[in-house]
Amino acid sequence: MTKTNVVWRENKGSNVGSPIYREAHLYWGSDGGGLVHCQDAATGNFRYSERLSPPSGQIWPSPVLADGKPYYVSKNKGMYVVEAQPKFKQVAHNIIEGDKSRSNALLAVSDGQLLLRNDQFLYCIGKR
Repeated sequence: MTKTNVVWRENKGSNVGSPIYREAHLYWGSDGGGLVHCQDAATGNFRYSERLSPPSGQIWPSPVLADGKPYYVSKNKGMYVVEAQPKFKQVAHNIIEGDKSRSNALLAVSDGQLLLRNDQFLYCIGKR
C-alpha cells in the first residue's frame, strides 16, 4: 500500500478483536480498557468512545451484529448490547447467574439464536 491509497489512519485500536461495519460506521471494543467505539468509516472521525456499564473489563472477541445491534462479550463480565448509531446508547447487559467462567470466544449467530462459548460451557440463547 502506498501513501496515496491511505484514506485515514488511527493508532487507537484493539490488539485482538476487529471492528464491524454498519451503515457507514465501524464499531469495536478495546481489549484492555472496557471501552466501545464508533468511528465514521469514511473519515475516521470518532463518534464516541464510551465505557460500558457496569464496567466490562477486557473485551477480546470482535463484536457481532445481531438484530441490527453490536453485541460485545466481556472476558469476565457478561454480554453487552448497544445501538448501532453514531450516538452511544447501551441497551442491555446480560450475565449468566452462577457462571464465573472466562469468555474469549466470538459469539455465533444462527437462526435468530446466539451461541456463546466460554471455558466451561456452550450456551444457546434465544427462542426455540
